[in-house]
Amino acid sequence: MNDNLKLKFIVKFDRNNSSVDLKEFCYNTETLLKEIYNKFFSNESFSISISIFQNIETLCKNFYGNNNKTGNFSYAMYEDNANTIKTCIPSHDEFKKFRDAIIFAFSRALIFSFPNKQPQIYDYLKEYILLPFNDRLTFKYNTKLFKYHCEVKLSQKTIIDLDDNLTKVYEKASEIWDVKKLKDNDILIFHDYPSFYNTFFSNEIYKGVLGILSGLSPCFMVAIPNPECIEKDTNGKKKYEDIIQVVTHEFVHRINLTIDPYNSIPYWMFEGIAEKLTNNHLFDNLSKIEKNKVEIEKVFGENLDAFYRNQGYIIAPIALIYIENEYGEAVLRQMLNTPRDCLKLLYPEIQDSKSRHNKFIKEYSSYITKLI
Repeated sequence: MNDNLKLKFIVKFDRNNSSVDLKEFCYNTETLLKEIYNKFFSNESFSISISIFQNIETLCKNFYGNNNKTGNFSYAMYEDNANTIKTCIPSHDEFKKFRDAIIFAFSRALIFSFPNKQPQIYDYLKEYILLPFNDRLTFKYNTKLFKYHCEVKLSQKTIIDLDDNLTKVYEKASEIWDVKKLKDNDILIFHDYPSFYNTFFSNEIYKGVLGILSGLSPCFMVAIPNPECIEKDTNGKKKYEDIIQVVTHEFVHRINLTIDPYNSIPYWMFEGIAEKLTNNHLFDNLSKIEKNKVEIEKVFGENLDAFYRNQGYIIAPIALIYIENEYGEAVLRQMLNTPRDCLKLLYPEIQDSKSRHNKFIKEYSSYITKLI
């Protein structure tokens, strides 16, 4: 094993408060990352820092600016502008999640630093993601654009419904992004809701979650429970149509993150475009909003909990429809392809980003409060 990989570990908390042997933790992490590195490199030298936080709350607070675990969180993140992986010590029963996260974060670092190696790293990641499911997802269905890996045999109707809806979204997305960058479009389908839920969420309680995006672009894979079982669910809350819509929603995320691996657009746009392209009942859903209980401006902030609490899945996609109607389809498309300060495209005369943000919220709030 060569020594071209140099890792620098930085402990971001009092070592005396550690619940694990930090020396062993660093050794095991280094062994794992060197194993990955040596799959792709023999001569190139590479150095990276690894900051270790005490738990996921302090990691999220440092990386996201808050300690809220809800939503898009992981046990390891790569910060490209600092060439640093930020991670935390997992509990014993969550080590598998940590291992996956550190592999994805490190792979992202390699992809960012050695773009010519992207295809090989992507293929490795895809194989790694599918490895635990090879013995379970034994039924395979391949169509023109998609590969379905299923735990049970699906009916012809379900395959057709899934494929028709995914293909329509693929075509809509092609008007916004260069979808040719997508490689294999893999869809993982589990036997029923408990099988899917226990695979991805362990003992956590995620009410209403019907689908998930798992992996690293462009190896992101959409995972869902079998729509036929959802249809038979006796509690009446989960329906066949719901899961068909969820798979298309997650697939839009998969396209978005392939085009923009670092997810540079604001979260409200990330979720908003997924709903805009897949939900045909957005304006009907406005009836669910209680006018005096929703703080519209918080949908456009950085707190994910506030996004969910304030009906972000309704407010955000309608904001994109508003932009499309007021400023034009071309402007919206450009915004979705513009990292970070996309509101500059709406208000180029305003220099300050916060002022642009406030102006948009004022305009949009005036529009949507008339509809609620």
